[in-house]
Amino acid sequence: MASQYRSRERRSTPARHLSDELPEGFQRRRSLALDVENTLFVGVTENGSVTPGLFKLADTRLSLDEPRAAVNAFLEQLTPQEHETSMFSLDSPAWRQWSNIHPFIARHGLLLETLDDGGRERALVVLRATLSPAGFTAARDVMRLTETIREITQSDADYGEWLYWLSVMGDPSADEPWGWQIDGHHLNVNCMLVGGQLVATPAFLGLSR
Repeated sequence: MASQYRSRERRSTPARHLSDELPEGFQRRRSLALDVENTLFVGVTENGSVTPGLFKLADTRLSLDEPRAAVNAFLEQLTPQEHETSMFSLDSPAWRQWSNIHPFIARHGLLLETLDDGGRERALVVLRATLSPAGFTAARDVMRLTETIREITQSDADYGEWLYWLSVMGDPSADEPWGWQIDGHHLNVNCMLVGGQLVATPAFLGLSR
C-alpha cells in the first residue's frame, strides 16, 4: 500500500532579497514588521501605563570589555559601505524588526554570507564573547542546521549557513548603552549592553535537543 505521507511541496521564498511575489501570509507579516517604524516603543505597561523602575541599573562588577572589543574588531575591518550597512542608532526600530522564518521579510544589517572567512569569524567572535559557551554552541548549531536543510532541500535561494544579518545599535561604549542583533532563520538574538549589565532578549533559537 502506498504511503500516505509525502514531502510538502511549496514554492521558493528567497532569503537574500525581498520577493515581489511574497505569499499573502508573508505579506501580512512584512506589513506588521514595517508598522513598527510608526509605533512608539514605551516599554512594559500595565493597563496602558508604563511600569517605572522595573529594571534598575546597578553595578554588577561584570566586565563587558570582551564583547565591546569583539564588536570593534568586527567593525574596524569592514569597508565604509559595509560599516554603514551594519550600523544603526540606539533607538532604531530595527530592534523590533526581526523574523524567525527564512523568507526575507524585514532583514537589515550586514549579511554574513557577503563577508570573507575572516569577516565571518570576527562576526562569530562577537557572539562567542557575549553569549555563554552553551548559548554560542546553540547559535552555531542553528546555523549549521540551516545549511543541512539547504543540502536536503537543495533550496540554495532559501537556506544557507551564513544567511544571517548582524547589526550594531549605537556606538560600543564602556559607559553608554549600545547593543547588537543577529537575525536569520531560527536564530534571533537582541543584546543590549550598558555599563556592567547585559541583557540578551528577546531571543529565539529554533533548535531541538
